[in-house]
Amino acid sequence: MLCFHWLFRKKKNANAFDLWENAPTAKIPQPVQDSRKYLEDSDYQLPKDEEEDVRLNFQHHALFHAIGNHYVAPIHAPLPLILDVGTGTGIWANEMSRLFPTSTVVGVDLSDRSFKRPSQDNCLLRVGNVLTGLPFPDEFFSFTHQRLLVAGITAENWPRVIHELARVTRLKGWIELVEVGQLTDGAGPATAQMQDFLEATSKAMGFNWNIIRHLGEMLKHEGLQGVETQPIPIPVGEWAGRVGHMMKQDVLGGVNALKGRFCTQAGVPGEEFDRIMRDMAQEWETYRPTITFYAAYGKRVSA
Repeated sequence: MLCFHWLFRKKKNANAFDLWENAPTAKIPQPVQDSRKYLEDSDYQLPKDEEEDVRLNFQHHALFHAIGNHYVAPIHAPLPLILDVGTGTGIWANEMSRLFPTSTVVGVDLSDRSFKRPSQDNCLLRVGNVLTGLPFPDEFFSFTHQRLLVAGITAENWPRVIHELARVTRLKGWIELVEVGQLTDGAGPATAQMQDFLEATSKAMGFNWNIIRHLGEMLKHEGLQGVETQPIPIPVGEWAGRVGHMMKQDVLGGVNALKGRFCTQAGVPGEEFDRIMRDMAQEWETYRPTITFYAAYGKRVSA
């Protein structure tokens, strides 16, 4: 029998999610001073605090409303062990444990700072780092899932990550990666300006957002079979109803969460960042853009 040591934190006030979704505008502008909390000695560029926890949970619900499911790989029970890498609050792992009640779903993250106590007994949360080696033996999980870590994995580390995900996945097991591409497709000049800023600053820190277009190729290089890459365009803006509203709030919240570190790195005044954010949010209602997520999955068939 497996034995784990779990650390949990208290649940957030139930009203927090509703307040975030129903905010009349995104959380802009923010004070120039960066008061957010981050993980120390980590490549992960987004904050690790209560405000970000709310956004991550909100993002999970926004993606579910847009996609209609928590996964895209052709998995089916029985799945004795499921792994979620970069689990954050553990919300995806908890939802999967509800969908697959006979499975044990393990969520792993760099820190337990964001962990929320799962409502399902078959959901477990543990600290672990995919870059230094996950704390599991070879060929352990039936389904290995990783989502939205493009702001935490530098370009040179992606092959190492894919290799580690394959290592812990059992033969005939599936690996699924979901990442987000450009800020939005088909938006206006303010969005293009913000996209250029984010890409240039990320590149200076060793990240490459365009690498997510090659996730399928990396899975094939690792020896996976039946690899599929699926673009998932989602509308952004009030013009697209609830899904568009939710995605607008999430995108603006995610971009704003990068403000402190990215403005410091690039020497850009916070006021200028706020102005572009405001212009960007306004132009989405005119240009009616989409944001494209990319899902790549494949089956491990050989050791």
